[in-house]
Amino acid sequence: MNHEPKRQAHWGFTLHQLQYTVLCGVLYVLVTWLTSFMKLTDTSGLDLRPSVVIPMVFGFLFGPWVGLVGGTLGNTISDYIMYGNGISDWQWSLGVGLVGLVPGIYALKPRSYRTIKDQGAAMLVAIVGLVVGMGFASFYAMWICREGSTLSSCFVIPTTFMDALNNSFLPAMRVNLICTLLLLPIVLFNVDRLSLKAEDWHSGLLRRLLITLLVSAALPTLLMGFFLMQRFAHEKSDASIFYQIVGTLVATILFTAANAGILAQSFSRPLIRLTEGARQMRQGKMSRETAETFRDRPGNDEIAELAQTFGTMALEVIAREQNLRKQVEDLKIEIDEAKRQKQVSDIVDTDFFRDLKSKASQLRSRQSTQSTQNQQTQSTEPPKTGETGD
Repeated sequence: MNHEPKRQAHWGFTLHQLQYTVLCGVLYVLVTWLTSFMKLTDTSGLDLRPSVVIPMVFGFLFGPWVGLVGGTLGNTISDYIMYGNGISDWQWSLGVGLVGLVPGIYALKPRSYRTIKDQGAAMLVAIVGLVVGMGFASFYAMWICREGSTLSSCFVIPTTFMDALNNSFLPAMRVNLICTLLLLPIVLFNVDRLSLKAEDWHSGLLRRLLITLLVSAALPTLLMGFFLMQRFAHEKSDASIFYQIVGTLVATILFTAANAGILAQSFSRPLIRLTEGARQMRQGKMSRETAETFRDRPGNDEIAELAQTFGTMALEVIAREQNLRKQVEDLKIEIDEAKRQKQVSDIVDTDFFRDLKSKASQLRSRQSTQSTQNQQTQSTEPPKTGETGD
């Protein structure tokens, strides 16, 4: 089991960054189109766009370029599809891109989004991004939204700073801030815990938890939506209420399913790791590094405590096994030495070896006597003729 590393974005724009950028833009367009009916009163006709959270999240997770380019392209395409003015209102598209750029810059250092402190810091950064993005789009409009302007984004004519502030910046901040406060903490928290590994989804416990959560949360939502649709289905004066209810109901069910799946996985994933660790222990294949990872698992809940206890126990078992192996090796050496000594003793104590030893002794004695006689003979022999001097 590996610790969950803190996420860190970077300035690079690799092939993966390009893929994330495209995904960011596609999701922005899709969510914007699905929620285009959601309007708030007293906001100068602005839509309530939950999609504004998407470039923020992609910036937090994948870097500033992904948030900037993905948000800009997504807003440009969605405005073109719904209003036919994606290019002419480029300042609003770039403003959405800046909303994703600021979180991406913040995420250039390793970040986690699980604790209340982490969530609070991320929310402050997201609000700064909203101020920068919506401020640029709103106050730049002072220079281009003149009398007779054909830009559909100029729903008001902010000829002064106060006009831009009250009729453009504050309404845009209001609707986007609502979506950010409601959605960003949940999305960041869940994405930070999400695992896309196939083995983390093959769990009976996960399926049971997921079904329980879905039944507990989705069933009341469906019933509430059914009664509300029955209530407003026959009111011809404001048919948009009916579609708002349907759209909100579908979005709520999808959001509930996604959150239930990630929550269930957050329970089942560490238990899957523990099960695999126990299997390795049974087979004698667990390494000290893996046991230390279990022991050092962060957290203070029951699952974390179980992993820490298991890791400590595994380290003790590994240490005992290593000590036992050493003792066995030492014992094998002693047994081999004793066996060798016994074999030597068995050979030495036989009559054949004693007779061979006696014969070897006699042979050595005979050779010694013969060598002495040869030396005496050589010392008593007279010198040969012709060997004297003149």
